[in-house]
Amino acid sequence: MTIVDYNVLITFDLSYADSSDYRVVNRYLSEQGFEKLSHKGNQLPGNTYLGTKSEIVGRFETEIEVAVKLKKQIYAALKRSMNGSGLSSVVFVMVSPSHSTSYSCSKPIDY
Repeated sequence: MTIVDYNVLITFDLSYADSSDYRVVNRYLSEQGFEKLSHKGNQLPGNTYLGTKSEIVGRFETEIEVAVKLKKQIYAALKRSMNGSGLSSVVFVMVSPSHSTSYSCSKPIDY
């Protein structure tokens, strides 16, 4: 068994990013340790979140199998939170092992 860190990217329908119901989603994601990318000084919409999760990968599992399981858990929990608040939205969740993930974001001066 090993512990693997996973990067998690979440985004959802932008039309909810300014609604009062959105506060429920924002609070839920913040409580789960996800951070708005727009709060990190990036010029991104308020509906994009990034976080990390650590998971145990068993002897008979692969990192990808655990990533898929984690993605399904996060997606289901987020949809439950949204549905409980009366929100119906498209949700995108991506999970990948941190050691295999690379990303970049333009800085405002790059525009």
